[in-house]
This record gives sequence, structure tokens and C-alpha cells, in this order.
Amino acid sequence: MVSFAPPKLVAGNEWTIPAEVAKNWFGRSAQHAGRRHARPQDAKVAQLTAKVESVKDGRVQIRLIGTFEAVKFYKEQNLSFAAR
Repeated sequence: MVSFAPPKLVAGNEWTIPAEVAKNWFGRSAQHAGRRHARPQDAKVAQLTAKVESVKDGRVQIRLIGTFEAVKFYKEQNLSFAAR
């Protein structure tokens, strides 16, 4: 989770999450949302930026903004699934 930690605890600070971490995060969040189609290894594009929105009373609010594109092939049924 080091990649999600802000370099500076200052409102307005932005940083880019490394692509491999973004792929893993998007794949796992899709699974938790009930979408078991996209896995981290299916990702073709995974871009994630974090921004410190506020720092107050020892709490930091971070906004995550990103893009995820994945293609999953089902060899057994000769089907494909694309997610954005």
C-alpha cells in the first residue's frame, strides 16, 4: 500500500500510482463489485492518479481517478469480454 501513500500530506498534492499496482487494484475492486470477469492480468490499460482532497483532524481524504481497460477471452465458448 506504499504506492497509495501520498508523498506529502498537503491538500492538492497529486501522484501517479504505478501501473502494476493499478492493474492489481482494479482487478480486485472489480471482483469485490461482483464482476469476476476482469482480472489484473487481463488489463491492457491501467492508469490511476491519486489526489489529496483534504487533511483534517488526522484524517486524509484521497480521490482516486483512473482508467481501466481489459479484455478477457473465454476459449471454451469462443467468446470475449471487454471492460472499460
